[in-house]
Amino acid sequence: MRRTNQTLLEQMQLSDVEITRRKQLLGLDLETCNTLSGHKFLIEDTVDEIVNEFYEKQTAIDEIALLIGDADTLLRLRNAQRKYIIDLFSGNYGSEYVNDRLRIGMVHKRIGVEPKLYLSAVLTLKETLVKTLKANIESEELLASTLDALDRLIYFDTTLVFDTYIDSLVGEIESAKRITEEYAKSLEEKVAERTQQLEMLAKLDPLTDIYNQRAMQEALKRELAAAKRRKT
Repeated sequence: MRRTNQTLLEQMQLSDVEITRRKQLLGLDLETCNTLSGHKFLIEDTVDEIVNEFYEKQTAIDEIALLIGDADTLLRLRNAQRKYIIDLFSGNYGSEYVNDRLRIGMVHKRIGVEPKLYLSAVLTLKETLVKTLKANIESEELLASTLDALDRLIYFDTTLVFDTYIDSLVGEIESAKRITEEYAKSLEEKVAERTQQLEMLAKLDPLTDIYNQRAMQEALKRELAAAKRRKT
């Protein structure tokens, strides 16, 4: 089946069982998810400030500013980031959430965002979120559990994004391999065809276009040998 007929989840072979297993490995249990969703309204109220601070820091990096390129692209990115930040505190991290994370990784890879730049952006976002949470959560215990939950979810997201990076690289390697194999096959066919032509030219007289003396002698030897075997 063509990749364009598959969802990212299908391409990456990420079933609900695999998603659940990954969350287990990172300790993203129901309690952790509920801890994050408990701050959803806080994040919704402050999301614009978070996005503004995030992109102020990001666009100060020349490499990232060049990748973003223009104001319209920046606006689209801001809207997408706004949704992502709210999703972080939705408490629902199932297949739809995972598919969105994979799409983020795919888009970043296609526009040429290097892993170091992506990780830099993740760090900037985390620092901005931590700053907001610290300013609004009074309970030290609740703050600690919230920051721990956020850490786990960001690790979860990062593994998904890098899966798409790796899958994309593997896809590029396989595509290059197929192209090389096809080229080698066509080259072999051309060489075989040319060799056959040269062999034929070596047997023909260029003036009369019939077998030359050497070819006639070889043909005669074959026929005499065959006649001897058949006693004819």
